[in-house]
Amino acid sequence: MLDGRATPALAYIGKVTTFDPDAEGPDNWLNDLALWAQHHQEQQNALPLEQCVVDVSSPS
Repeated sequence: MLDGRATPALAYIGKVTTFDPDAEGPDNWLNDLALWAQHHQEQQNALPLEQCVVDVSSPS
């Protein structure tokens, strides 16, 4: 999924306390995924990205 087309700087970081389940999803969630990967890699003892599973789902 992380193929270089995403731009972490364009990602949106939401807060759980202001989460609106009825709001539309992000325009390009790959940016959000890239930002998560960037932050994940900065963590001490983080698993390599190829060993991580990120599940993105929403109701239809």
